[in-house]
Amino acid sequence: MADRENYRIQVFDSEGRFLKQWTHIGAPWGLDLASDGFLYMSDRYNDRVLKLDLDGKIPGASGAIYTAEILNWRPQKFIPAKPTRSTP
Repeated sequence: MADRENYRIQVFDSEGRFLKQWTHIGAPWGLDLASDGFLYMSDRYNDRVLKLDLDGKIPGASGAIYTAEILNWRPQKFIPAKPTRSTP
């Protein structure tokens, strides 16, 4: 369950019993459990889309994510940022 006001995702079993919560991921405004086995979460307060595994971990970024906005009436494509190198 997405709980954006309390900045968490709560996980329940099929009987409705609370299993765990993830509080490290921002404010979830929308969730999609995709056919690839990952959970995609929109985080409006931080202007991002996260790809989460089913343990709440954020795997390394690969591939693009496509979204649709209802307020701006537009699709968007998010491409993973290339790692930056720090200079000594």
